[in-house]
Amino acid sequence: MDVESKVLNFLCREEIKRKIKRIDYSNPVSQLHEFVQKEIIMEPIYDFTEYHDSNGNPIWRCTVSLEGIPNNFTSEGISKKEVKQQAALQLLKFLVETEVKESKEWAPPVFLSGSLALLSDEEKQKLIQEFDAMRKSNQ
Repeated sequence: MDVESKVLNFLCREEIKRKIKRIDYSNPVSQLHEFVQKEIIMEPIYDFTEYHDSNGNPIWRCTVSLEGIPNNFTSEGISKKEVKQQAALQLLKFLVETEVKESKEWAPPVFLSGSLALLSDEEKQKLIQEFDAMRKSNQ
């Protein structure tokens, strides 16, 4: 992993940990929207499909995705609003409960991609040293 990716990985993890402290699971769509407003995540993409069961009753399927996350989260039910909330809840739990791990495939969120241009080489090196020290202390 190159220097800029290490620094962005460190900054993103720390920022997300700092900002996601109090989670309101009662309205996950609203909570995700709040994260978008605070620039913690990108805007989730909701995709709805309607089909009918054998009795002709409408069934809704909602799939939510988020840029940078390979998983999609899907819910089905009779209420469009409810399936959106359930899919959003799955995504919210994934964001809160999943630890970000360092990997070659990791990519910084789009909203942070230009952040390192503001740092000097010394500041970047200091962040990398802090990142490495933190990683060693967590092992």
